[in-house]
Amino acid sequence: MKKLFIFFLILVLISMMVTIIFKNNTTGSGYTTSAKQEFAEKDLELLSRLIYAESRGEPLKGQISVGAVVLNRVESNRYPNTIKEVIYQPNQFCPVNDGSIENPTNEISDFAAIKAMRGTDPTNGSLYFYNPEKVSDNVNWISEKTESIRIQNHIFAK
Repeated sequence: MKKLFIFFLILVLISMMVTIIFKNNTTGSGYTTSAKQEFAEKDLELLSRLIYAESRGEPLKGQISVGAVVLNRVESNRYPNTIKEVIYQPNQFCPVNDGSIENPTNEISDFAAIKAMRGTDPTNGSLYFYNPEKVSDNVNWISEKTESIRIQNHIFAK
């Protein structure tokens, strides 16, 4: 019973922290990348929805990493230069194709999006991620990428 109470208390504290951070950092002036691009509340919400759809159930580090990949693509000259354009680029993210990008988020994905937008990148600059359990065997592009880190069910690559 004591462990359950402590767990509940930790969840409440995380919830409060996420709420405070989310309210204080979504005014449109938020995080600025090295390219001096400002992210607005709608960018944060969209990034959180992708994180939730792609990585709910993964550890926080994995969820932050999914967000970091999107932001790394925004910074890369190989991809569009906005969060929305990167996420909605054709055939890049399964949740866009299957519609799950429209599902509501949770506080963990919101927090992960904030952390990624503030510059946290556990992937060290990765531009790709995939879950080997869900990828078909005939996808050749994966073998051409350099793995940078594995986090639970996802492999992140450059």
